[in-house]
Amino acid sequence: DRDNLYLSPNVEDLTGYSPQTLLNDWGFWATTIIHPEDRERAGVQAARLAKGQDSEVEYRIVRSDGTIIWVRDSARVEETESSRIVYGVVSDITLQKQAQEEIIRLYVAERDRYQEAEALRQAALGLVSTVELDRVIERILEELHNVVPYDSATVQLAENSHLKIIGARGFDNPSEIIGKQLVTHHQTPADLVLNSLEPVIIKNIQEKYALYVQESH
Repeated sequence: DRDNLYLSPNVEDLTGYSPQTLLNDWGFWATTIIHPEDRERAGVQAARLAKGQDSEVEYRIVRSDGTIIWVRDSARVEETESSRIVYGVVSDITLQKQAQEEIIRLYVAERDRYQEAEALRQAALGLVSTVELDRVIERILEELHNVVPYDSATVQLAENSHLKIIGARGFDNPSEIIGKQLVTHHQTPADLVLNSLEPVIIKNIQEKYALYVQESH
């Protein structure tokens, strides 16, 4: 038989449920409080405790008001002549988890920035070492794909109020596109680049610019 002998009053601050609720129902913690996606992980701990092994695990719980927090569940087993007693401490580690996630996010962002910068550096080195214009354009398109994987792309040369396509990749007939002139205006992303003189990445160009919904790009 399993019995809850004692629960700290602090459990109500942690979960939103009264200690009596958990004392009355041994399975309430496992079936209601532990986050559904983490019950298997917590179940591994229960199996270890059943074998008399100490255990510690981190998982999410759902408070009575619906909010989700992270906890660390540390348990120690003590064997007696007639029973097995489990002493457990559950601590709120939500702030630590959030800090860890922020560190990971910053690391990934920094790694991505480094990879982009390195790709651009390689492109610049390639341009310096390349004399033929066609090869320069091809190298730009190659290195651009390393930074922003694309289905199709063009290299455009600004000439007064026009943009002239001087390179293309990913099109069925690139020769039909090269040499085409485009008028620059506020309805194209080229205008953003020309005004800022900085790279611009648009995740969903058709959503932002109606022109790209009407025509094939």
